[in-house]
Amino acid sequence: GGARGSTREEAVHVAVRLLLGYDYQEVAEDSMDDFCDELVLDLSDALGIKTDDIEVWDVSEAGEREGGGAEEEEDGGIEARITFPGRAGDDAAQRELIDRLQSMFKDKQSSLHGGVVTQQLLAVDGPVPIDD
Repeated sequence: GGARGSTREEAVHVAVRLLLGYDYQEVAEDSMDDFCDELVLDLSDALGIKTDDIEVWDVSEAGEREGGGAEEEEDGGIEARITFPGRAGDDAAQRELIDRLQSMFKDKQSSLHGGVVTQQLLAVDGPVPIDD
């Protein structure tokens, strides 16, 4: 990339962390790429932005991080960090999209809950900082 002739580094500094109620091992065996594509399509529909403006930064098995509070983590679960490269360099716009996602998540009638993948969305957390 970088053929747009922009000299300054366009950066995405924040992501939104999504917790999805799927079995990580099953999805990984099937196709994590398809899963991520589907997730991007769902988010694109819900937010009304182009799929090019959404990127799955990384995907991991939920609950594998150290710490873990009082509540028991359910088995598996997929944690995906999503960034908005279409809003790179504009932190306010990135945060605005994350805020919108969070309010859609709270609204059980929103299109987010009708998505192929996002219908199993368990949590929306963000903005979370990302490091290149």
